Amino acid sequence: MRLAALLLSILLLAFTHFSSGTHVADRELIIETNQQVREGFASQDIAKILQYHHPKVEKVFAWDDYQKGHADMEAALSATFQNYTLTFEGSPEDMDSLEIFEQTAVMIAPFSITGTPTNDEVGPFVFSGRTMIVYVRDSRSPTGWMTLREMIVPAS
Repeated sequence: MRLAALLLSILLLAFTHFSSGTHVADRELIIETNQQVREGFASQDIAKILQYHHPKVEKVFAWDDYQKGHADMEAALSATFQNYTLTFEGSPEDMDSLEIFEQTAVMIAPFSITGTPTNDEVGPFVFSGRTMIVYVRDSRSPTGWMTLREMIVPAS
């Protein structure tokens, strides 16, 4: 009897965690958000990329590389796209963890971006590491989710 009660408790806890912390539909929407951002990078469509980033977005790429808001993002993307085409390696489903709460979600994921020069003045690069992204629900995003914060830890 105790074993049955213990198993039932474990199942209930697992179900509660799954239904409240890992919403399947929201997970798919966040993966779609990531896919759309990647497509925006591939096509160098800054407007598309910004659709999935909150106007008050803050991004930290390194100790001395901090962007705040759409204007900073747009300037950085424009400068990058003048010299490179960017390709994300791997799948937007590749993630270490994704915790979804009512109006926010936090994802930790590995990433790798290849930069291919569009002119002879710069060389190619591969930028890899791990990112933590905080998403918020926002009806202005086509998927209903936007990046509010992102912090990157570059691979050494």
